[in-house]
Amino acid sequence: MDAILGETTLYRRRQKLEVIAESLDLQGVWGAALERIKEQDRQKTRLGMAALMWLSHSEQPLHSDEISHALAVEIGSTDLNPEWIPSVETLLSSCLGFIVIDRETSVVRLIHITLREHLHARPDLFGPAHSIMAETCLTYLNFQAIKDISPRRHAPARSTPFLNYSSLYWGVHARREASRNVVSLALQTLSQIESHISSRLLVADLISKTGLNSHEIPKYSPLTGFTGLHCASVFGVAEAATVFMDRPNCGLNGRDFLGITPLIWAAICGQEKVAKLLLERPTVNPDKPDGYFRRTALSWAARMGHERIVRLLLGRATAKPDGTNGWWGKIPRVLNVVRGKIYVNPNWLDKYGQTPISSAAEEGH
Repeated sequence: MDAILGETTLYRRRQKLEVIAESLDLQGVWGAALERIKEQDRQKTRLGMAALMWLSHSEQPLHSDEISHALAVEIGSTDLNPEWIPSVETLLSSCLGFIVIDRETSVVRLIHITLREHLHARPDLFGPAHSIMAETCLTYLNFQAIKDISPRRHAPARSTPFLNYSSLYWGVHARREASRNVVSLALQTLSQIESHISSRLLVADLISKTGLNSHEIPKYSPLTGFTGLHCASVFGVAEAATVFMDRPNCGLNGRDFLGITPLIWAAICGQEKVAKLLLERPTVNPDKPDGYFRRTALSWAARMGHERIVRLLLGRATAKPDGTNGWWGKIPRVLNVVRGKIYVNPNWLDKYGQTPISSAAEEGH
């Protein structure tokens, strides 16, 4: 530290840090320093370790108000108590210099990339990190103050800084690790997803990331038809998807307000496990197109480059890719009747006259 601080500018200090980092056994350095965090009083240790867990396992950089609200969530509570939100000063002191906050952006980050690597290599430090994070996000989304927000709102309020992260990533963490309590909380959220603000934020993010953006898409219309099964298919949370599929009168082929079925969402988002579960249901139509682009699940999987789902769907193909059917294409159609199984047309033309293979080629897959 003396060597680093002895340099006269930030640039030279950063250079000195890199030189020292390369010459030190940083795993030993980080291990010893973590012990110092654990030697604090119980509350500071809990806060410091929780902050390190979030910063080392989060799906995107977190701002200081986001992580402060995340750390204030008490599992099992029905609302957030403002008195539980730690101050930035308390957060920094509890982490003993392991984290820094960018003054201009308020983004919180670990002090060095090797610290992140060390924390990832030590799963024993935090327990089931992704399950804890999913449970925290879902608890937050089930707070009454969050459920009271109108689903017509297009952006989270300043008073709910953790809403955006919770909405976009609870399912990512749940897909990696899901305790029984996580599944229970997920079903609670998904059962009211049509009227929940998190759906609006999630769909807006999906539209911007997946090429769904079009003047024809009713981005801000009511979330009619976007069910718990649709949302579980987006995230690939198989446990929740199975519960919804087993419910009487479940709309396995139902289109949401964007005209998209659960299977198509699984194909768009690359969720192979849920796609397999859906295809095992005899009433699921794998060739049902969406309501706007007229693309099937195969068309979307090819367009997004999700090869494993493309292979899965091509296992039900009724024709050769060059468009010639002949006897090869007729046999599956006969089996359709005998086995009651719906097959996939690999030459389906979407609204713009594109087949799945031309969509894949256009996107470079």
